[in-house]
Amino acid sequence: MDDQVWRQAALVETLRNTQTGDPVTPGTRVWVGYDDRALYVAFACGEPMMDRLVVERSGRDAQEVWLDDGVEVFLDPSGRRERYAHFIVNAAGAMLDAIGEDLSWNSSARAAAQRYQGSWQCELEVPWADLEAAGLKREAVMALNLCRNRMADPAAGWKHAAWSATYAWFHVPARFGVALPEQGDLGLVDVELPTLFGRQMLKVALVNRTQERQMVRVQAAVDYEGQEAAMAPEALLVETKPGERTEASVPVALTRAGKARIVLTYGPPEGKVNTASFDVVVPEPATLPSRLVSMGRDGALRVALELNVAPSGDDLYVASGTYTAAGNTQWRGTLRCTPGQLGTLEGEAEVPAVLGWLDLRLQRGGEEVWQTQVPVMPQFDALASGG
Repeated sequence: MDDQVWRQAALVETLRNTQTGDPVTPGTRVWVGYDDRALYVAFACGEPMMDRLVVERSGRDAQEVWLDDGVEVFLDPSGRRERYAHFIVNAAGAMLDAIGEDLSWNSSARAAAQRYQGSWQCELEVPWADLEAAGLKREAVMALNLCRNRMADPAAGWKHAAWSATYAWFHVPARFGVALPEQGDLGLVDVELPTLFGRQMLKVALVNRTQERQMVRVQAAVDYEGQEAAMAPEALLVETKPGERTEASVPVALTRAGKARIVLTYGPPEGKVNTASFDVVVPEPATLPSRLVSMGRDGALRVALELNVAPSGDDLYVASGTYTAAGNTQWRGTLRCTPGQLGTLEGEAEVPAVLGWLDLRLQRGGEEVWQTQVPVMPQFDALASGG
């Protein structure tokens, strides 16, 4: 780890409990770098109980090496998260390589480990050619996770930690992190993707690797499956200081539920820019806690409506409900909705003896953004029936 090349690598300083997402101790630092030939990963694992380190497996593809104190790397260089390479290295340098859970795959990857007082370290080299031969071609955005297994202290409260918490076991590609193989003086080091419907902010962090201040133009656009790219909101111009991290909030509009891709561009106001894309799933603007509505004995119809829309300025949403039974409109109601809050539509209605339907619509500024129809069960009293 004294090699100067590691100073140019990306650094991860915190791993998190895979079940809770909380940072774990003792600490683990991970460096990730690359060149045209390979990906390089180095782990420095703090360990106050070196005398209790579990290192029982040795050799290549040792069975159950994941039960030792060790580290794991999950990598899908294509970014599609359908197949991925998996590497395990224990504190003695024993390595296992696989494609997903297929242990029959063998690569020319190399690993080495060294133990010290109070810590142990390892390095892993993964040739791009091996991944491409396995059908994993490198793209501009890769899926990556960096993990550690700690067995030395069973009472520590955690055994498995990851850079991107999976909230399950390690093999959850949908929850891997994002890796960008970048070149040049500007780096994208953090992205917080939006999770709601509507106009909101995409939070990014950039690092200026030069010795001079730089102005950076950042902009986000949205592509939907089967639809032309949405108009990109206005660009943001931010100033970055030498060697420092700069955070920015970029406007983005998610106006259609379903799968979407956010395309982020960042670079100098004039000249070549970097591009990175991220897949997201946009929620429906509104949801119902229940897909079946019942009539109360007091003849009142009550519908809880949850909004999944982002608060943005003075945005006001209006929900309307029309209840129809036996071909006749029984009740209409409206509700002014505030993003992020739970609202309830309530109104009087005639109790029908047949199944009815409630038509729900959500509008913003007179434009409909969501519509659904749910059944309304007729009121009945099982104890009142004869027999």
